[in-house]
Amino acid sequence: MPRDRIAELLSIRQRAGKYKRAPSKFDLERLKDTWHNQLKGIDPTDELIPIRIVTILEVFLRHWIEELIDRGAPYVERAAKLKVDVKYDFAIARSLQGGSITLGLLIAHSLSFSQIESFGVLGMLLAIPLTAFFVTAWRLARQKYFSAPDA
Repeated sequence: MPRDRIAELLSIRQRAGKYKRAPSKFDLERLKDTWHNQLKGIDPTDELIPIRIVTILEVFLRHWIEELIDRGAPYVERAAKLKVDVKYDFAIARSLQGGSITLGLLIAHSLSFSQIESFGVLGMLLAIPLTAFFVTAWRLARQKYFSAPDA
């Protein structure tokens, strides 16, 4: 049976619910809390914490890629440079036209994040190098959450 891409995307949208949100600092704090308080004496490989961290990062990236592309220019033009493997057929065209899925949703969930270099997609959409993006994000997070001056 062939893969039903539209059904998969609609399922993702439905699971996100009415008030979809991106993973946040709270999610990482809760994970840190679990690690320190509830998983004492358990082998780190059994904790699956690294897998959870990667999952949070992947969901975060997919969320913001979708949001940026759905905002339109200039992100849509930059998204055209992405290497996305989308089999464009009548069902996808009809779903995009009818608004049941968005271009951002389609592209964000068609990207592979199996290699660390794949995480550069967000930097490409923002037109800044990924290292500059993370340095800026880190500085903003320090200012907002830790009241630390820029170094």
